[in-house]
Amino acid sequence: MALFDFFTSIQIKSVDNISRKTIAAKLIIFFAYTIASILSILTYLQGNMALFYMDVTLFCSIGIATLLLIRKNIYWIANAILMIMSLGIIWGTYINRGQDNVFYWGFLSVTFMMISFGHKKGLVIASIFYASLFVIMAQYIGETISFPGYIRFIVVSSMIVLASYFYEYSISSTIDQLNAVNKKLSLLTKIDSLTGLYNRRYFDEIFEVQFQKTKSSDRLFVFAMLDVDFFKLYNDTYGHLSGDEVLKTLADAIQKSLRSVDDYAFRLGGEEFGLCFSVERYKDAKKKIKKVRQSIEKL
Repeated sequence: MALFDFFTSIQIKSVDNISRKTIAAKLIIFFAYTIASILSILTYLQGNMALFYMDVTLFCSIGIATLLLIRKNIYWIANAILMIMSLGIIWGTYINRGQDNVFYWGFLSVTFMMISFGHKKGLVIASIFYASLFVIMAQYIGETISFPGYIRFIVVSSMIVLASYFYEYSISSTIDQLNAVNKKLSLLTKIDSLTGLYNRRYFDEIFEVQFQKTKSSDRLFVFAMLDVDFFKLYNDTYGHLSGDEVLKTLADAIQKSLRSVDDYAFRLGGEEFGLCFSVERYKDAKKKIKKVRQSIEKL
């Protein structure tokens, strides 16, 4: 049950690479233990003690890596296991003199490398991994490996590395684009379409957050409201289109007066606006609000 919970605990609430890396990391750990256990049993039953000792060492190394890194995070564990297994494949190919197709196990790890390390680092690591295998296998050409088989392995492994790279690159790029679109859509739900200021909905979301943030930093939290005098009369006299221009001009003046990252300006409804910011001293608040008022008076 605990194992089931381990693999189902990740919930993808949005499309992102972190969720994919978490799932991949869990699969790496699961497959590593499973494959190392099965191979240890098989090589023992076959009487291949050299590979048996290597598989047992691999299994123990994975266990040690998990214990050492468990306090950090699952990505450290998965990346360590990937490196241990890659070294195990290289070592197994060497001590087995290229027999029993040990090197083919490397095909399983390439895609995981691209996901876990990222397609750029994954490409470098996978290239180094296979280059090492090529060098080791070259020693046994004509002995346990045929030359056509050696060339075939180079071609196939190179194609798998490139295919895995472009596969992960395309998915990462697609996810980045989706995230960029989601951010734009999310921003649109927070912005008042007429003035470009934050809307009442976002004000309700951010007000308490900013208040608590300012409170924990020992700064003063400031909230100010302002509206346009006689705005209804202006609308009735000059029309709603002119009234809209007044609101947009007013919003632009407010935005230019608030320059800090933590300064927020909202259209709360109709001709009512709200300002939200933090200062160190009370007089700084009065000074900033005065600046906003003066910028509006200049209109």
